[in-house]
Amino acid sequence: MNTYTIWTSITGYKDMENLVYLFSCFLSCTVIVSLMSQFWNDRYEKTFENPVIYKIVTVAAIAVLTLVNLINSVVWNGIATVLVFGIISFSLYESDRKWRRVLESECFFWIIGLFDSISIWGIASLMNCFDVVPKNLLIRSSVEVVCSKPFLIFFYHILLRQFWKKDYRRSWLQYLFYFTMLEYGIGSTIVSVFMASRGTDYFLLCINLSCIVFVNIYLFYFMKMRDEKNELEFQIAMMKQQESMQFEHYERQREKYGRSIEVLHDVSKHLRSIEELYKAGMTDKAMEYTRQIGGILKPLVPEEYSDNPMLNILLADRKQAAESIGIRFVVRVESTGLGFIEPVDVTTLFGNLLENAMQAVLKCSGERCIKVHIRNYNEMLSIRIENSVEKEVRIKNGKPVSTGGRGTGIGCLNVERCVEKYGGSVLYKNGDGKFYSDVILNR
Repeated sequence: MNTYTIWTSITGYKDMENLVYLFSCFLSCTVIVSLMSQFWNDRYEKTFENPVIYKIVTVAAIAVLTLVNLINSVVWNGIATVLVFGIISFSLYESDRKWRRVLESECFFWIIGLFDSISIWGIASLMNCFDVVPKNLLIRSSVEVVCSKPFLIFFYHILLRQFWKKDYRRSWLQYLFYFTMLEYGIGSTIVSVFMASRGTDYFLLCINLSCIVFVNIYLFYFMKMRDEKNELEFQIAMMKQQESMQFEHYERQREKYGRSIEVLHDVSKHLRSIEELYKAGMTDKAMEYTRQIGGILKPLVPEEYSDNPMLNILLADRKQAAESIGIRFVVRVESTGLGFIEPVDVTTLFGNLLENAMQAVLKCSGERCIKVHIRNYNEMLSIRIENSVEKEVRIKNGKPVSTGGRGTGIGCLNVERCVEKYGGSVLYKNGDGKFYSDVILNR
């Protein structure tokens, strides 16, 4: 007794070709719904916290679309998918604009549908080219529909997902794994085509088609988790870098506070000394003493560059640090109303850009200069930080490449995120032996 006899005796199906077609529709709908779910989870917030709701809806969507696919009508398939995906995106997910979310979902479905059709056409062409076309039309259609899915999954993870997950930083090993999975899909497709063309036991064909789909879904899902793990680790590194910069900044302020307390503790003694010098008629020495005390107090009092206290403290601190190592530091503020920049963002934005500028200037053998220019630009705020450079900074994809040449530093990525928070932009450029960081912020 072969598998066909066993299967028909259990299920009652005498027409195995229809059963294979049903199974292929189920596999195809499983992949499509899975990709749509990943798209929604990547792009939008979930309306409900209970994950069971989304699992039930996913299963229901697969069942409905599978049954509609059995009709084998392009019109009915299109209507069903538009309705199902539209209802899910409208009711189970949240974003600023509901109808825009629905439109994006429908457009995404038609994009993957187009690529799926191209993959099916490619498989059909290969079967015709090598003369391994299954005689039964249902079996041929089943093989084409299922074997196109590894290419669709690969297309989604490698290309499409990059448009809304730009922060993912994949290693070459991860890309190698993705292409290995694609090769597995190609190999499995070839096996399935030969099995179908030679009239192999349809039960074994179903098992092979299942392996093609579920192995790809599972392994690509595993790699998706790895990608997200890498992204979280990178975000943690960014937060640690920002936290470290905040700690260093406040540590310097604590040291200044300690020195202020020391000076204030002795201020009465200094005043008596100055008074005694004046009484003794030693006016010149009294004036010199006064200048010395002024020199001690000056670094402890931040210059009022703007109406943002944190910005004043940070600029004064960076100016003192720069001038102590022979760097000319010029600040020019031609704007008011800078209080809208939050303290943590002041440290992130100016702290990172000025730190990068100081590191670059220290490598210069000639002029060492940093200039900060803040001014109004229409209804926005324009910030330019200019610094001397020994040689031009390499810029790739609009971002400066770190010294090691391996990519953009975490500091610049922190700046980019900070600027995005205010709906602004940042531009880096070289010119005349200088490097410019131009930032625009919306108030």
